[in-house]
Amino acid sequence: MHLHARIRADRDGETKHRLLRAYTDLIVRVARVPVDDVMVAFIETPFENVMEAGVRLPAPGDEKAWLERFGDQMAGAER
Repeated sequence: MHLHARIRADRDGETKHRLLRAYTDLIVRVARVPVDDVMVAFIETPFENVMEAGVRLPAPGDEKAWLERFGDQMAGAER
């Protein structure tokens, strides 16, 4: 089973590794396949090229200020 996912570029190696592991574990659990049959790959996209609910994603490191400004709007988008 293969998963290609887009993530915001410029994340640190530790974060990418944590996310790769989390996606791998999720696939193993939900699809009930052996971990040896799972491949997860990220395609990194610059934050300037991604919008969610009409708001451009924050630069790495600017998440806290971004959430303070747009957090309520993002929570509303999840409905």
